[in-house]
Amino acid sequence: TTLSAAELPAADGQYPLTATAIDAAGNRGPAATSSVTLHTNSKAPVIGSIASDDIINAAEAAAGVKLQGSAEAGSKVELTFGTNKVAATADANGHWEVTAPATGIADGKYTLTAAVTSPAGGTASATRAFTVDKTAPAKATNIKLDGGDNVITAAEARDGVHFTGNAEAGSKVSVTWNGHTHTGTVGSNGSWDVQFVPSELPKPAAGATASSTYQVTVTDAAGNTSGADSHAVTVQGAPAPTIAPSPTTPAPATPAPAAPTTPAQPPA
Repeated sequence: TTLSAAELPAADGQYPLTATAIDAAGNRGPAATSSVTLHTNSKAPVIGSIASDDIINAAEAAAGVKLQGSAEAGSKVELTFGTNKVAATADANGHWEVTAPATGIADGKYTLTAAVTSPAGGTASATRAFTVDKTAPAKATNIKLDGGDNVITAAEARDGVHFTGNAEAGSKVSVTWNGHTHTGTVGSNGSWDVQFVPSELPKPAAGATASSTYQVTVTDAAGNTSGADSHAVTVQGAPAPTIAPSPTTPAPATPAPAAPTTPAQPPA
């Protein structure tokens, strides 16, 4: 026989079930009793954050994405992740996790679905939205240094050097120069600015120059990084000191020759 939903107990739990056989003549046999567990309200699973921020970048996709969450202990969890289906089992503490491939999922917005079947056969489900962004940002453009060129004078170096330019809004720009790296956030208008203090600059000797290279990379909000853009820069040292000529001792004056004398003539 089949019991309707209205005939079942309202709450989950363990109940006695008694069955009695009745023949066609109406005679009853001995009653048989058994214990039955009613489990209709399975706990919905909880899906944890996907790739920490619900955005999967290229590196995370290549490594495989860890999906995790909680459900009733012993439950089977079936996950629909993009075009992939993966399964996990909740441990004694109710925790489940599985690493799923993501390289085949194109950029876009998706919904992860977790369908749970409890040990008693109850079912429940949950969803969580996520985004796939595996495209690297464009390189920074319009990169400029103080003075508007790639030559830093000694006067410009005294106050440190600003790097400015344009890149994808909301991304981070990192500039590496002379063993130091500074990172700035790109504003909503697409501009950025980072500064190197004087102690971080190359130190050419007075009257000399120092040639070096700086690199600029852009990392977008998803964590994808552009290729490095390298440029040469020259730092001028302070002007060489002017060396005055050594003083000289004047030569002694040459005496003028004596005027010739005329001998006196005897009187006539």
